[in-house]
Amino acid sequence: QSDHLTSRNYQWMRGVYDLLGISAVQLSQSIWTPEYLQKVVYADLKTFIFSYLNFESDVSSVRSGFPMDTVIIDEADTTLVDMAVNDYRSVNARQNQSLLTRVMSVWEFVKDLPEDDTLYVIDQKKGISLQSAIYPLIEARFSVSYMDIRQLDEITKIERSIINALRCRWCYEREKDYFILNDTPVWEDCDKGVFVHIDPEFCYYLCMENELDTQSVRVKLSQGSKTTNSICLRDFFKRFRYVCGTTATAVSFREEFKAIYDLDCFCVPPHSPVVRKDVCPPLYLTLRAKEQAIIDLVQQKAEQGQPMLIITSSTKESERYSRLLKRRMIRHKLLNAKNTEAFSDVLANAGVFGSVLVANALAGRGADIKLGGNPELKTRQELVEMGEDIAALDRFVYFVPTPEQKASSLYQKYYSILERNKAVCAVDRQRVVAAGGLCVIGTSFFDEPRTEQQTRGRSGRQGEVGESWAFQSIEDEK
Repeated sequence: QSDHLTSRNYQWMRGVYDLLGISAVQLSQSIWTPEYLQKVVYADLKTFIFSYLNFESDVSSVRSGFPMDTVIIDEADTTLVDMAVNDYRSVNARQNQSLLTRVMSVWEFVKDLPEDDTLYVIDQKKGISLQSAIYPLIEARFSVSYMDIRQLDEITKIERSIINALRCRWCYEREKDYFILNDTPVWEDCDKGVFVHIDPEFCYYLCMENELDTQSVRVKLSQGSKTTNSICLRDFFKRFRYVCGTTATAVSFREEFKAIYDLDCFCVPPHSPVVRKDVCPPLYLTLRAKEQAIIDLVQQKAEQGQPMLIITSSTKESERYSRLLKRRMIRHKLLNAKNTEAFSDVLANAGVFGSVLVANALAGRGADIKLGGNPELKTRQELVEMGEDIAALDRFVYFVPTPEQKASSLYQKYYSILERNKAVCAVDRQRVVAAGGLCVIGTSFFDEPRTEQQTRGRSGRQGEVGESWAFQSIEDEK
């Protein structure tokens, strides 16, 4: 699902493949070469699909066939069911000055329009309907006629652009519906907790609304694109001889797996019973009452030193809870789409005694949280601060070290620091267990039962102690 998880899993398994004499590689770009054949290939979903689309589109290359034998999918329910009908397209750039001209003209037209119900109507779901009074204005401004059937296609494009521009001007709220990152508007993917690029047309309108530079956006609009290949996600996976996957919430989609892919679903029981306490607080009447209850709970457990992971539904909500915690003088760390680079390392230490972490949309992350802290990660961070060569470190951490590597100073330093950190984390772990383990707090309504299961499942892993809370109020945004 993400490049981070791909890199992490690849690093974890490299030593195993090396012992078995199996070649493994991580696909970092959407370019497939014959050297990847007969290898175990790690790749995130988009990189893998676009490498296939680009490979099939490249008719000039001498191809030996794209490998379609076995695919193993992490978070299989999300990929195979939720995203089954998603269509992926491979495109090539082409000159398209008409699109740039239309977008610029539409914005000049829209910015002068008043808020008038006789021209357009905005409903509660941010949908926009053009009214009859605006049609003469469109004809005069863009030199078109609704009576000329030959211009209907052009008029349809203009109306669509006008609706998009009006939505950007009146419906989208900054720091809620979109964010500005490096002087560029971006959407927030609330399910994955990351920022994603905006369509160039929407990006231009939002740049103009916020008085940002539009040079790079105008270049993209003038280039345009032409689809060279496309495939539906469901059809892509059906081309493989064997399809299999793992997920903690597959049982909920047992029927869908069978109907769509003819796949059977098996539940592997945990080797240790789950002892986590799942708490369901009462439904609060107001958002303010719910927030007050959450902050009171956090303050109570922070005084005991119990580590907490506060999971929100959006970047805006995470920042709000961060401000509320600051008012109570509660030390914490904030992780959201604005600082994804540090997400994995900080989240891995969420089980440290006294840790309070506010995050949103874990999206499969957090499975490596250890009570008391992660000694391997701490050791690596210390060596980075010392200026050591991490690439050299990986060669004997993830692979069987050679006699020369065992004799190196880096090897001796690594395991010396590691043993010290293991002792520290072992003591810290006892304190965390005594305090009740990791406490996961969900601050808003869960859209699906499996999302709630995944959120609660960050605590009490491998039979550890822990607890989870899921708060909601009547005023929560659905």
